[in-house]
Amino acid sequence: MNNPSSFLYQLTSEGVATITLNRPDRLNALTFEVYRELTNLFAELRDETAVRVVVITGAGRAFCSGGDVHDIIGELFNRDMEGLLEFTRMTCERRPAPAPASRWPRTFASQPRKRRLLFCL
Repeated sequence: MNNPSSFLYQLTSEGVATITLNRPDRLNALTFEVYRELTNLFAELRDETAVRVVVITGAGRAFCSGGDVHDIIGELFNRDMEGLLEFTRMTCERRPAPAPASRWPRTFASQPRKRRLLFCL
């Protein structure tokens, strides 16, 4: 698994993966780099059997203030429609695909709505 440079990633022996947004000086605002690395990490985690749950947190006094005003919002104003569509596609692909039901406890496998809630971090 690649080591991200825009956030911290840790996996415990119990299968708890923790992503820590690590830009406390900017209230953990998201940048294009953060979005891309999150996309790549979640793609890798789809098949990672050692990970049972992912926790996303933020360093410092804020979880995340949203898109960085200078690094994302300002840049988006300069993009044409195709560039905006590209950004939208990138941000939407961050969501991990649900794991096969066989990887979840029986109670979650028999209750799909509860299982989906686990992905709303």
